[in-house]
Amino acid sequence: MRWARYRSADGSTRRGVVHDSSVHALGTGLLELLRAEGGLEVAATGELTETVELATAGLLAPMPVPPAVRDFAAFERHVSNEGKAAVGDGTVSPVWYEHPLFPAPEPSWHTG
Repeated sequence: MRWARYRSADGSTRRGVVHDSSVHALGTGLLELLRAEGGLEVAATGELTETVELATAGLLAPMPVPPAVRDFAAFERHVSNEGKAAVGDGTVSPVWYEHPLFPAPEPSWHTG
C-alpha cells in the first residue's frame, strides 16, 4: 500500500492511496489516519473524495511536519553493527563524526 499527498486541481492539499496509476483521495491527513482506529489498512477502505491520475498529481511530501524523526544511522553503535553485518568490519568512518546526520542544535543563548 502506497500513500501520497498532492495538490488537487482546486489548489487544496489532499491525501490518498495509490492504486496502479491513480491516487484515490481520502478526506483526512496521513497523521490522523495513522492514529485512527484500525490504522492505515482500515483508512484505505474509507470513502473516496476524488480520484486523480498519478502522473498529473502534484506530489508533495507525505507528511510535511512529522512528529518525530527516527534514523538509526544517527547512532554510532548501529552504524558499527551495520558495518560488521555488511563487510565484517565495525569501523565507523571518520566522515560520520565530521558530518553528523542530525547535528546538535546551537544553544538558545548562542549569539553568533
